[in-house]
Amino acid sequence: MGRDSRNINGFDKPTDLPKDHAQHQQWQEQNRDWWEKHPMRYDWNDPVGFEEFSTEFFQEIDRRFFSVVREYMPWKKIPFDPLIDFGSLNQRDVLEIGVGNGSHAQLLAQHAKSYTGIDITSYAVKSTSERMKHFGLDKAKIIRMDAENMEFPDDSFDYIWTWGVIDHSANTQRIVEEMARVLRPSGRAVTMVPASGAIWFLPLLMRDGFKCMEPKPNYFPFPEASSSLPLCERCQIPFADS
Repeated sequence: MGRDSRNINGFDKPTDLPKDHAQHQQWQEQNRDWWEKHPMRYDWNDPVGFEEFSTEFFQEIDRRFFSVVREYMPWKKIPFDPLIDFGSLNQRDVLEIGVGNGSHAQLLAQHAKSYTGIDITSYAVKSTSERMKHFGLDKAKIIRMDAENMEFPDDSFDYIWTWGVIDHSANTQRIVEEMARVLRPSGRAVTMVPASGAIWFLPLLMRDGFKCMEPKPNYFPFPEASSSLPLCERCQIPFADS
C-alpha cells in the first residue's frame, strides 16, 4: 500500500486484507494514487535536476539508485547480477511487475529474449516507455496493468522479476497466485520485499508449487536485521527445503 495508507478506513496494520470488494477497490485506488503522485525517483532531498524523461534524467535516477544498491549488494559486471543470471535471459521471456522509472526494465530488456513490464500507474508506463525509446529498446512492451489481475494467458513467461512492489498491493497473496499462473513450469521468479529494517530477497521457484528460498544474511544492510525475521504474513509462502 502507499505510505498514506493509514488514512484508509479499515486499514489498521500492514498485514490487513480488504474485507470486501468495495474496500479492495478503495485500497487499490489509494495505492495507485500514491504512486502516481510520488514516483520512485530517489529525489527526496535533491531534485533530479534534468528535464523529465530526458536521457540525463534516467541516468541520474540510475546513478542514485545503483549507488545505494552497491553498498549492500556489490555486483561483478552488471547491477543486480548476484540475483539475476543475465547471461541466460536471451532464451527467456521476461516479465517485470512494477517498472517504476525503468531502471530494472532497461537492464532486463537489454538481455532478454523478450521483455514485458507492467505497472499500476500511468506515470510509470510513460516514464519507462520514454526510457526504452532513449536507449533503443523499442521492442519492450510496457503496459498499465494491475498485477492482482494480469491479462496474460497461463504459462506466458520464463522469468519474473519484481523489486519492492508486491507488498504495496491490496492483496499480495493474489499477486503471488497470478505470478504462479503466468510463469511456465520450468520458469523462475525473483521478488524483493522489505521487512523490519531489512531487505528480503526471495527467489520463488516453480517446483511443487511456489516456494520461498531463505534469504542470504549478507544481503541484509542493517546490523539489527536477521535471517530469522518472519515471512510477510500477507504472502503466506512456505520456505523451500533448499
